Amino acid sequence: MQNDDIEAGLKSLSPLASRVDPLAAAYAAGQRSSDRALNQWRGLTVLAVVAAMVPWMMPLQRPPAITSPQVVIASQPQPSVQHIEAVSPGNVWQLQAAVLEKGLDGLPSTPIAPWRAVRGFDTF
Repeated sequence: MQNDDIEAGLKSLSPLASRVDPLAAAYAAGQRSSDRALNQWRGLTVLAVVAAMVPWMMPLQRPPAITSPQVVIASQPQPSVQHIEAVSPGNVWQLQAAVLEKGLDGLPSTPIAPWRAVRGFDTF
């Protein structure tokens, strides 16, 4: 009997009239789903702007500028110019023997071009 009473009670129930607007519900669902994507886009944009601004705001490590425009070159007294002949294969053995015996002092002296002081405005 109890089952018959429950069954009769359930048959007498009718659904209430729905007050939900299907278009409004779809619009609200679309808004909620796009909010997450919009927030992600905004967050990535802010992150990119900050990442671009940090190097611009931090000064680069540069060596200090030289304030003196003057360049000084010390000159040495010019040695006497000697005529040096081209080294032939026979002389190579003599040069090697002289270097082994006397070190670098065994090499013949070479002429050095005269030095000239170079100033900053000479380059322009």
